[in-house]
Amino acid sequence: MHSQFFGLFLAIFALCWLLREHLPFFGHLPGDLHITGRTFSLTIPLMSCLVISLLVSLIARLMAHK
Repeated sequence: MHSQFFGLFLAIFALCWLLREHLPFFGHLPGDLHITGRTFSLTIPLMSCLVISLLVSLIARLMAHK
């Protein structure tokens, strides 16, 4: 049962990662890290991932109670 939720979370995370340019909040929330160097730019969307994880967890709990 847990592996199904983990797989669902990974699939949703991957979909969000692919669609991140079309999601206005992804990577721009307070708590997301942005590191810019002379030759590179790195974004670590910590808070965005936490919000997505919370939403997926709530949906999974609602589906489990039916």
